[in-house]
Amino acid sequence: MMIKIIQSINKLIDTLILVFCLLVLFLAGFGLWDSYHLYQQADASQFKKFVDADNQPKFEELLALNKDVVGWITIPDTKINYPLVQGETNLEYVNKAVDGTVSVSGSLFLDTRNSRDFTDPYSLIYGHHMAGDVMFGEIPKFLKKDFFDKHTSAIIETKDRQTLKIRLFACLNTDAFDRLVFNPTSINSSEKQTQFVEYVKQKSEQFREVALTPTTRLVAFSTCESFSTDSRIIVIGAIQ
Repeated sequence: MMIKIIQSINKLIDTLILVFCLLVLFLAGFGLWDSYHLYQQADASQFKKFVDADNQPKFEELLALNKDVVGWITIPDTKINYPLVQGETNLEYVNKAVDGTVSVSGSLFLDTRNSRDFTDPYSLIYGHHMAGDVMFGEIPKFLKKDFFDKHTSAIIETKDRQTLKIRLFACLNTDAFDRLVFNPTSINSSEKQTQFVEYVKQKSEQFREVALTPTTRLVAFSTCESFSTDSRIIVIGAIQ
């Protein structure tokens, strides 16, 4: 009798171990599928259909898809090649794709306090730091001197067909509560720009000199260092 009870207990334990192993395999498989799906949502290749043979954005189609599209951002020799949007608040596109669907990877978006035509003295663009070098996943690479030295420019095509060539001059690591970096309306004059650039120079891990004029316009690209901290990595450039 005792032997039968022990055998039954052993079978139960074996069954529970099998169920546990299958559950672990299922969760691992789901995790891989979810990561792949997330990467596909964030990969810039999905937007190739919105670029013509001359590598120009098809803004008519993009605006038909979403009226919040304000431009297209490219950093040459990186995977950063995306439409740019601006929502009613700075939270709107944190978890929303360009087509309006819910997406953990969100979109690249212009600060809601900025003008859509990039005429402000200082414009601020946000994007998630994603694995696989998608979205703003490559922005932290600018902290390294070799990468910073090789990548000196960015381009923004506005929905009004203006081509804004940007010379990148700084990369810094700051926090999400930096009142100067994250307040674009405070940089509203040539004097404030000069003070801002000096502040950036002091905080930067990578920096090259930049000449400011009364008509200079600055653009910053911001992403988080990781999901678990308030640290932010910022790359800043001047529209030429």
